Amino acid sequence: MFKPLLRLGASPGFRPLFLTAVLIGCRDAMVEPYIVLFAVEKVHLAPLALGVFLTVRSLGAVSFSMLFGLWFDRMPSVLPLVLALLAGVVGYTLLATTNDFALLLLIAGGPLAATGAAFPQVFSLAKGHLDRFDMSLAESGIAVMRSSFSAAWAIGPLLGAVIVEAYDFAGVFLASAICGSLACGALAWSGVRASGRTHHGPDINVVGLKRMIGLTAGSFVLFFTALVMGAVALPIVITRDLHGMKTVIGISAGLCALLEVPVMMGVALVPARLGGYSGLMIGFVAMLLYFVVLTVAPGIGTVVASQAFRAIGIGLVASVGITYMQGLMPRRIGAAAALFTITSQVGALLAGLAVGPWAETFGYRSIFPLCIVLAGLGALLLMLSTRRRDNLLAVAEAERIELGRSRL
Repeated sequence: MFKPLLRLGASPGFRPLFLTAVLIGCRDAMVEPYIVLFAVEKVHLAPLALGVFLTVRSLGAVSFSMLFGLWFDRMPSVLPLVLALLAGVVGYTLLATTNDFALLLLIAGGPLAATGAAFPQVFSLAKGHLDRFDMSLAESGIAVMRSSFSAAWAIGPLLGAVIVEAYDFAGVFLASAICGSLACGALAWSGVRASGRTHHGPDINVVGLKRMIGLTAGSFVLFFTALVMGAVALPIVITRDLHGMKTVIGISAGLCALLEVPVMMGVALVPARLGGYSGLMIGFVAMLLYFVVLTVAPGIGTVVASQAFRAIGIGLVASVGITYMQGLMPRRIGAAAALFTITSQVGALLAGLAVGPWAETFGYRSIFPLCIVLAGLGALLLMLSTRRRDNLLAVAEAERIELGRSRL
């Protein structure tokens, strides 16, 4: 059962790649919860200015992620990841030295946006590198690396809080910059050689392939929109509607992050059962059940217990989604990893735009039934995309056989 992990540990370059992923996860987990707090408490940004700051960063991250993904596919190398990591070192160091809004916008749209590409790039590099040695290890390797991010988010925010308490916001920004520097060092130690293409498989009609990829990406956008809208509503429902303590929020978030780790390790150990379409569909159904539970049986105990469903949903979609997209785009694994990351960013943007007006009109608790609909529609799109994929593969295989017969 543990053979995939043993093979991963023995594969050249995987351990330093895993360490790079761990350091990126620690960096993000320490700093992300406190950027908004820094902007409000230290820079005193009004809600509109805060929205501009966050939007500039999000749009920039989408652009850099796709740009670096295309770069990786055309000229596979570690350079895009190195530049993304160095951009984070520069960006977080600059955040520790200025409170000027104009400079903050430049930092948000420049180095902070560019370092957002580090997440998809480390998985593009891992996929290309592992495929050179054993293509069957790629899904297990990415699941193990992705689990490190969940583990980091289980402890990173608490560590960030300790640093902020002791050294203010500048301390946590500099700590994140140090993590980025160490990640660059681990990458240099790895000695990995990038490969931007995996197996080719049968040629598929280009128009049909684009539609299939579009349906799949759309399903992920709906999943992440539901996830973020639910995450925004839950703390407010816990404290206002259920009259729970604020500690319940932290307990729920930490429990979910901890439970994600064994889910992702399960993908690494039995990729044939939990990987691919079946794993994704289980993830979508688990997320749908999570919102069903919150809708029909609200309560503090229910909120905490339901984190198991949420962890299964996040764990499976987050770990399987990247390799699933790369399987749909085997000649463009960098763009595929970037596209998956972008679906989460677009989902977050859509959730941010929708959650306020919806809650203002119907209340925060009504967001949970909406999330049921979004998760259900996402699962439906995933089913449609898979059916289209099977049809396209069947047609491509039939054309290949017919071509072979015509040459006899």
